[in-house]
Amino acid sequence: GVSQQAVSSGTAIESAYAFTGAGGVQFGDNFEGVLGNDLTQSSASFEVWLRPTDLSGDEAVLDLGGNTDGSSLSLTGSDLQFVAKDNANVQTLTADLSGADISDFIQAVAVVDLDNDLTSLYVNGSLVDSDTYNGNDWAGTNVGGLGDVFDQFGGNLSGFDAFEGDIASFRLFGAALTEQEVLDLFNAQQVTAVPEPASIAIWSLVGLCLGCFGFYRMRRSV
Repeated sequence: GVSQQAVSSGTAIESAYAFTGAGGVQFGDNFEGVLGNDLTQSSASFEVWLRPTDLSGDEAVLDLGGNTDGSSLSLTGSDLQFVAKDNANVQTLTADLSGADISDFIQAVAVVDLDNDLTSLYVNGSLVDSDTYNGNDWAGTNVGGLGDVFDQFGGNLSGFDAFEGDIASFRLFGAALTEQEVLDLFNAQQVTAVPEPASIAIWSLVGLCLGCFGFYRMRRSV
């Protein structure tokens, strides 16, 4: 199950959702129908602040649903993995967390830049992997969620269990974040916080996820 609890950490995070490895939080809709728009055919970024219990086994962190079209963030041992898939176009990015301090929260950010045919993976504000992605979207009509596999695990993956540990937040950005913006988001959660990027606004994902778990953020138009 999943429950909210107060936490202590070296960051500004004061509460998180505890995942026991026995299920996750399912989104209330697929991303092709959120707010009446198909978000999946535009560039996007996904930020998760997580604190795994350990770095063993195969665990689902973020399921964006779909074997044919879908994306996911997962843990395979000490490897943090992001997969984006659109039909035959698939890209896998990996970050080695074996040297990470998992006693504290880790920022993971995956970016799908459809305008520049690129995917990128960041850990704690730093770019760790990036490669070409020739897909036209990043999810299909399957409903996903946090901390478990729902329907079909995004990217056509199998053999993953539910996540065990804490997740403090999940945010979806309707744009491909830059390296500086990812770093600014990381710094904003430190004890001595800095303001988040002024170019980003918050949109609530009403009905998409439980409580205040999910936020949709989009760059202001210029």
